[in-house]
Amino acid sequence: MNDLLELAQWHPGVWIENYGKIIDKFRQERRPVLNIFQARVVAAYLWCIANGIAPRIIGLKPRQVGGTTIFAAVSYHHARNFNCLGVTIADTFKKSNNLYRMVCDFGRLDDYPWGYVPKKPTQTEFRLGNGSVFEKRSADVPMGTRGDTIQVADMSEVSYWKSTTVKSAEEVATSILNALADHPATFGGMESTPNGAMGFYYDSWGTARWPDFDDYWAQYSTQPDGEGSGWIRVFAGWFEFPEHRESVRRGRPLTQAEVEFVMGSLTEKEASGVARFGWDADQILWWRWILKNKCLNDEDRRDEEYPTDPETCFLSSGRPRFDTTAVTEIVTRSKSDRYETGLLAVQGSRVAWQATGKNEAWLWVWERPRVGCRYLISIDTMRGESETARTADSDCHSILLWRAAYRTNEGVIHAPRLVARIAAPCRLDNKPAALQVDLLSKWYGRCIVAIEINNGIGMLKELRDLQVPLYRMTSWDKKEQKSITTLGWETNQDTREMIISELATRIREQSVDISCPHLASQLQTFIITNKGRAEAMSSKHDDDVLSAAIGVFNLESATEYAEATVEDRLPEDWDRWRAT
Repeated sequence: MNDLLELAQWHPGVWIENYGKIIDKFRQERRPVLNIFQARVVAAYLWCIANGIAPRIIGLKPRQVGGTTIFAAVSYHHARNFNCLGVTIADTFKKSNNLYRMVCDFGRLDDYPWGYVPKKPTQTEFRLGNGSVFEKRSADVPMGTRGDTIQVADMSEVSYWKSTTVKSAEEVATSILNALADHPATFGGMESTPNGAMGFYYDSWGTARWPDFDDYWAQYSTQPDGEGSGWIRVFAGWFEFPEHRESVRRGRPLTQAEVEFVMGSLTEKEASGVARFGWDADQILWWRWILKNKCLNDEDRRDEEYPTDPETCFLSSGRPRFDTTAVTEIVTRSKSDRYETGLLAVQGSRVAWQATGKNEAWLWVWERPRVGCRYLISIDTMRGESETARTADSDCHSILLWRAAYRTNEGVIHAPRLVARIAAPCRLDNKPAALQVDLLSKWYGRCIVAIEINNGIGMLKELRDLQVPLYRMTSWDKKEQKSITTLGWETNQDTREMIISELATRIREQSVDISCPHLASQLQTFIITNKGRAEAMSSKHDDDVLSAAIGVFNLESATEYAEATVEDRLPEDWDRWRAT
């Protein structure tokens, strides 16, 4: 018994299963048993404590699996062991109130002999008796934390935090985290269901790391570790929970006929689940029931609220314009395919490649020029902004170089490929940007350039002065009733959807080779809005997407790279010299 008491003091999982209680969905008090997601949260916490690292855990969860409960339990248990000022905060005042009440219930129902008794909680403050205090706050009613130093931050449903006229959601979250002391005796927890590939939670998930002490995540994630923010990712797919079975929901096993029907009528997503994770008919039938009865037959909503993996779930909000499976493969490939970085310089009559580090480079190259291949540069220009007005969030030039499909002598067909680009982000003025395009065009055999002219007249003039070969667009003049040809590509309502549809088809059919991480990122956040327009999510960019659409659509105009030859020419005064 003493061993259990000692273990429960420092192990939040042992504590809650033996001494803690929750109020379940039937409003009954009961002692819980940790599920797979909760156990992974506890494992991450214990690993941090054992290694003297401040626990910072970000959880991505399905609906109704006790994600909020376990983060509140760990926060409460941590505050029992350390003298803490703790903050509980959710996306709305009502949910913040529920989260705060959950922490208070842990104190009221706790059977562990801590040696001190918590005080009766007020509406906004709960004192545990050892010096620790929990305060209730809400993301939609901003309250300052500047000047505070807190030791526990329990942040719930962070992806749904909304900006107000007073503070943005990011500012609220950042103010909480800035107030969180950087010390091993502190705890920071952030959990949410996914809500689109944007916002503070999505960015935080992207910079977090998978746990080094376990490899469970390798089964469903191709995401590499983030940039080392110090936060540890925790995830569990809907199918990892034993209650997510139709036989459990019904209270009886499936018949053989039901099993055969399900396995004989698999959708593409279901077949993928069977192949990747070994789903069975019992799980698939429950997943279908959830779609019909909980998600109004909206597959995107189901994939978001009951995620299969920690990647595609973020792509469900905002109805992605491009096939999510294909885009996920592009993202994965872009993180593993290496590219050269450098610049181009004129050496005599030739353009030469010079390798540099990434910080000095203005050119990224996946494939150098090949004799006999055809190339085209596509450009989506940035909207006019003064150089002093540009920020890290400003629009950019997107200058991409494409190689058309080709067949080898052995009959092998290579799909069109993005082979080079001006380094992103590119916010150069028109003249220096045009000089880079000129050099790039020369290096790839003086290839043709398709530049969008809606915002690009200034760069078009610079390119024309440099005698860069420019794409000419043929269109029908309704007024004059005749075909007209203009320099550059014009994007209007009709041509915009036309080129985006072509790019979408190529991506879905995997008939275009893209390994650029910058473009891959924009493909993820390019959506169809409620008004039916295909565009970037709020606060995201689509310059790469539109440049790619222009390039892929116009690949038939790509020009061939011919091997340069050097002629042995006689001096201009040869005939005069002979005459003398």
